[in-house]
Amino acid sequence: MNSINVRRVTGISGIAIFLLSMVVLPLYFVYSGPPPVSNILTRVLINMFVCTALIIFLVGFRYLIREARPDFEFIATLSFTFGLVFAIITFVSDAIQVGSVLGKSGGIDPTTVGSGAESAILLFGPIGRLLTSMFLFTAASAILGTHLLPKWTARMAQIIAVFHFALIPSIFSGTNPAYFYSINGLGIPISGTFLLIWILAVGIILFRKKS
Repeated sequence: MNSINVRRVTGISGIAIFLLSMVVLPLYFVYSGPPPVSNILTRVLINMFVCTALIIFLVGFRYLIREARPDFEFIATLSFTFGLVFAIITFVSDAIQVGSVLGKSGGIDPTTVGSGAESAILLFGPIGRLLTSMFLFTAASAILGTHLLPKWTARMAQIIAVFHFALIPSIFSGTNPAYFYSINGLGIPISGTFLLIWILAVGIILFRKKS
């Protein structure tokens, strides 16, 4: 597979990540109370494909960095690894959530304490923010060093990375999902949306890039 095809596949996967995530995100806010089991299973199913597309995106991004600057192998591998671990813990988080509702008729919200899925809250929260911020910081360094993408995409990645990094101490801020700065608060979907916008921008640029 040549570099043009890799860029296109990476770009398509980035766009797919954004579009599928825009289907998943509203499912978390449809119900004011505990959602039905079908809602939880549906959003986890779609999220499985989001994570699969993310892995493709990460592999392609690493390939393009190494192609542009072979001496950036270390940065490319760091960025890829942080992103891959994030994808893996997202799979694990989804598995924990599904495990907490299987065999039950409803009345459980796996994003809250007392659902049996408390481990997923930590993975989606501070751990996910740490991995995401490190992925974005290293991706920004790679972009600035290789000129693979416009400089503004690197600055955008750095700003979003700082936002994610600032949410890591929310581990001390309680478990009320209605609060912005809590371990399972609104800061998570907001920071995740910023990440998705960056991935969409990168995906579109790579898909349209000719050389």
